[in-house]
Amino acid sequence: MEGILDKAVRLQFPVDEANRALQVALAAELKAKGLETEAQQKLYDLQVLQKVLPDHTKAVGDATAGLASLEREAEITGQYEAFLLKRDQQARNLDILRDSYQKAQAYLTECQGLFSQAEQKLTDIQALHVARKLNAGEPCPACGSNEHPHPATGDPERLGRHESFEAAEKLRNTAQNAERDTKGLVTTGEAILEDRQQELDTFVKPERSRETLVPLLTAAKDTKVALENDARFNDLATRLSSAEVASNAVEKNCKDALKEVGRQKEASSNAQTALTTTLSEIPEEWRNSTDLADAHGTANVEKTRLEQEQTSAVEAEKSAGLKLASAKEAQRNADLNLTKMQTASKQTAEAFSKNLKTSKLSA
Repeated sequence: MEGILDKAVRLQFPVDEANRALQVALAAELKAKGLETEAQQKLYDLQVLQKVLPDHTKAVGDATAGLASLEREAEITGQYEAFLLKRDQQARNLDILRDSYQKAQAYLTECQGLFSQAEQKLTDIQALHVARKLNAGEPCPACGSNEHPHPATGDPERLGRHESFEAAEKLRNTAQNAERDTKGLVTTGEAILEDRQQELDTFVKPERSRETLVPLLTAAKDTKVALENDARFNDLATRLSSAEVASNAVEKNCKDALKEVGRQKEASSNAQTALTTTLSEIPEEWRNSTDLADAHGTANVEKTRLEQEQTSAVEAEKSAGLKLASAKEAQRNADLNLTKMQTASKQTAEAFSKNLKTSKLSA
């Protein structure tokens, strides 16, 4: 029994080791399956991106073309609005010049009236001076006539008329110059306005203003930038190839882990079978691994005790060799005497039985 217990205990260790190895293999398989699922999901996501890559590329192209179209429209609109602004500014400037010209004309008319009045007054005084020199029958120094039916009359001594005439003439000349200059500015302004209008006429009036285009441009730029900076499509081919390699590697690891689980299950089953076969030779109550270990321990303790007792007996036998020999001799003599007594008793019993049968027959 002790040998069977030793064997059972020895077989229990491989069973425990096999079970631990099986648990490690199961954990490795579970981890491998998780990694396989993760790798397959990553590969699937990249494959989906690969399918939509043409749409993404087209969207980037459309966004680029749309932005370029809007920028061109905004540029043309900006040029149109710039020429329109110049034309309108020139129109306003021309309105100011025309107003100034009208004022210059009005001022010139006023100055010409003053000048005419001063000139008339000067003519009158000059006529008075000529009239004072007229003599009957003599020619007029102004017209040469010998007759003077209506000589000029008035006060020839009034002062300041010549100075007034010069001042009025100066004002008139200044007003004429101003009117002429202002008219020239108006003419120049009209020519510039015509040029501005011709420049503006080279453009087709935009359907949308630049103010309307600004938010559209901003949105188009944001869309283009967002599409171009979509990191999901960066190095997609390289990432997809790496993901395929990784997925294949993880799939192989998962299969290897599954095979390892199978091997460990087989090893555990073999170890358990060997243990079960051995346990069938020992009492039922010891077949539990814990009880078996306890029984094995108890057996080892008992074995140690017996070995110690045997050692003590051997030592005692050595120290009492003669006593042991005498005791053995006495035992042999006792056995011999017992045999003799048994023989004598048997003979006596047989004799008694024989005599009893003889007595019955006599009766």
